[in-house]
Amino acid sequence: MEKTQLRPLAYIYTTADGSTTRGTIELILDTELPTLSFESSAFSQTQTGDTFELYTNQPTLTLSGVANDNLDGYRFFLNGDNLYRELHNSGVNQGGNPYAPYTFATEFDLTKGGVSQENGATFHVYTLEVVDVVGNTKKIQLKVYYQPQTATPNKVVVDQPTAQALINQYPAATLEVLTADNWHQVEANATKAEQTYRLVDKYGNVLSVFLIKEAATEQQPAKPDTDQNTGTGKDNQNGSNTGATNDQAGQDQTGSATTGQNGDAKKENTGNTGGAVATGTDTNVRLPQHSAKTTTAPLNAIAANQETSTTIRGQVSTNQQVEQLAANELPQTGEQSVKPSLVGVILLGLAGFLSLIGLKPKKD
Repeated sequence: MEKTQLRPLAYIYTTADGSTTRGTIELILDTELPTLSFESSAFSQTQTGDTFELYTNQPTLTLSGVANDNLDGYRFFLNGDNLYRELHNSGVNQGGNPYAPYTFATEFDLTKGGVSQENGATFHVYTLEVVDVVGNTKKIQLKVYYQPQTATPNKVVVDQPTAQALINQYPAATLEVLTADNWHQVEANATKAEQTYRLVDKYGNVLSVFLIKEAATEQQPAKPDTDQNTGTGKDNQNGSNTGATNDQAGQDQTGSATTGQNGDAKKENTGNTGGAVATGTDTNVRLPQHSAKTTTAPLNAIAANQETSTTIRGQVSTNQQVEQLAANELPQTGEQSVKPSLVGVILLGLAGFLSLIGLKPKKD
């Protein structure tokens, strides 16, 4: 026999009193199962055999599908309810089922019934079943998980490493790319710069939206030429120091010449010698810069000489002595001026004051 075939069986039945009854029995052989397929509005689904797990964040689930069999006369059941039965009058050996498949469409309110869970989530179980004329059955079980929709996060701009870190953070999420105002699923390692992506969980809730930008190349500052700059700096510094030294030397020489002129001019006025000579000595006498020890002794000598000329009554320091001291302590080229001691400044001021008020030493 073929896998689907009808064969009549004739029989004769004889009773105890000898009467007979003749008849025919139709034997239908069908080894093919009915077919059943469906589509739903769920965001994602997984399958284990004839059990499907559906995930959605929409409160209404739309379910549609097609049922059929190789022979007419099958029945369709939804959650145990017989929604359809096809006529069985075409015969088995006439080339199969002459009728069109049965299509169905229905909706389920996921906010009602089922098993309630946290945060408004629910769980439902639905069964689809087709039974043919000989009892072959095709059954599908649907486990529907509903979780209310969440708010979509704001889009952020990231670089490639950050985008990959986000993708790795949600390994079970679906990665989608926005193209021509539509989202399309892509592989996790297929991201490109200047494109917008989103990560969506199995319910359809958006976890993250990000735009990938190329990382800006950091401009490295130019490395300075240490040898060239250092050498130039030293040359400039040395040149400045040399110029300053020469200028100072010129000033010192000018000061020394002025001292000499002042000394010669004061020779004509013996009465004002003390004040004039003391003032010239305080302003223009300079000592070498390189030796601190050599500057102390001449300053002390000048101060002592000035003190002698201003404190001892009846004695007047001569211009020749001051000029001699100034000549001995004139600065050399490049030397800086040296400040006189405090005692010398005081004595010089006192001598000038006495000259102004007319107190002159007595002449012998």
